[in-house]
Amino acid sequence: MDKSSNIKRKSGRTMVIINRWFLKLTLACLVLSCVIVCLNGLVFDDPTLIFSMSSTLIFSISYIVCYYLYKYFNKNKTENVKKDPLKAQIMLIGRLITFFVGACVALLGSYFVFQSHLWGYAIIAVGLILSEFLFANKRLTSHLSTFCENFAAGILFSYLFIAMKFGLNLWILLAFALVLLFIFLQELFYYFVDIKKHDLEGTSTKELLAIRGKYFLRNALLYFLLFGLVAILVYSEIFARLLESDIVNALLQLIPIVISIVSIVVGCFYTPSKEDSKKKKDYNQVLNYKDYYAKYHDTIGNNFDKSLDYVINNMGKKQGFTRYSGEDYFYHCLNVANILQNKNLNNENLLCTALLHDCIEDMKNVNKKEIEKLTNAEIAHSVQLLTKAPSIDYHQAENLKKYLDDILKDENATLVKIADRMHNISTLTNVSEEKRNNKIKETKVFYLPMIQSASTLYHQYRPFFDEAFEYFSSL
Repeated sequence: MDKSSNIKRKSGRTMVIINRWFLKLTLACLVLSCVIVCLNGLVFDDPTLIFSMSSTLIFSISYIVCYYLYKYFNKNKTENVKKDPLKAQIMLIGRLITFFVGACVALLGSYFVFQSHLWGYAIIAVGLILSEFLFANKRLTSHLSTFCENFAAGILFSYLFIAMKFGLNLWILLAFALVLLFIFLQELFYYFVDIKKHDLEGTSTKELLAIRGKYFLRNALLYFLLFGLVAILVYSEIFARLLESDIVNALLQLIPIVISIVSIVVGCFYTPSKEDSKKKKDYNQVLNYKDYYAKYHDTIGNNFDKSLDYVINNMGKKQGFTRYSGEDYFYHCLNVANILQNKNLNNENLLCTALLHDCIEDMKNVNKKEIEKLTNAEIAHSVQLLTKAPSIDYHQAENLKKYLDDILKDENATLVKIADRMHNISTLTNVSEEKRNNKIKETKVFYLPMIQSASTLYHQYRPFFDEAFEYFSSL
């Protein structure tokens, strides 16, 4: 499947899609409210202003409700929402209040613009910045990408109002140009999200730019059609005739409420599963490390105890290490060791390498010498081989191939790397479909040949390699 086949779809879950639309509609209606005030002033009995402001309030509240419900009921996530619901509710209400304050500031700035005070634009900007606290994005690039995406929708809404008020004019060209600018910035910021968050290994810079270019083209064509539709409806005076009806005006006020109620109900009770009907292997089985590994403390060796304690104490949530699922990162390391142990591969150096395989790469100020001091030189050497150098672009195919070829020179590193990939692939339900497709393609292109070479070099582990080969081939 092509890397760009799943356009801008972070998840197939109904609630996520609804949530994203509520966020888009919230900012779009806020921008529309600001434009109305800039043109008409604060006329509180203006039906269009009432509609836009009430829509902003209703969609923002619906967004917070959907966000909370998704985080609370999603079985694939271990969120703080579940651990302390009251604290989560307080934080979400705080975000909502901040958004309301920002909206009020933006509207105040719009009123100053209506009175011909140019510094009102600065106040609008401050209000929009405050309103962004409604967003859930933690990364700056992701945050900016979301803002640009939603702001583009706000421009479309605003032009619709301007066209109904003043008729068709050259403003349509300016509005469309602004939309193109913001969807371009959206894809530019999302490009950096691809690199820093999704870590699309095996994907070159040129390929990533091509993917974002396709998204930009898709969005540009979509907005072109929408602007064309607005122009046709305004020119034919359909909007004007509809708005003359009192019934239509009443229905317009109810639309946001109806959309919110229906969407929340659908999102809560209809979450389609895209999992294959076949039962897939589960390589994510470690639930309680203290109970599971207790039997190994006295039978494997002292280095295993130290490695286990080290990774648990240094790669958890308290230290800032989490998986996409929200759980402590050290569970990934434990699961990699678990995969090997389930195949009766209980060599102490091997299991210590599995437990520590991400320490040098992910932890600051940790190097080969520290791992050697903690355990021994053989384990430290294997962990070093598994560590990706920060100065090398592993999106480049030749760099990734060389990295895997170097790992093949070491028996323990080879076993751990394959087990590591098995666990990562089995937990891809918590990432975007785009990243999942890229990881699967990368696995088939690079890891299947690696497994074939490993079977020849280390034939004593062929049952394990055969299982991994079969699992990756079935993806």
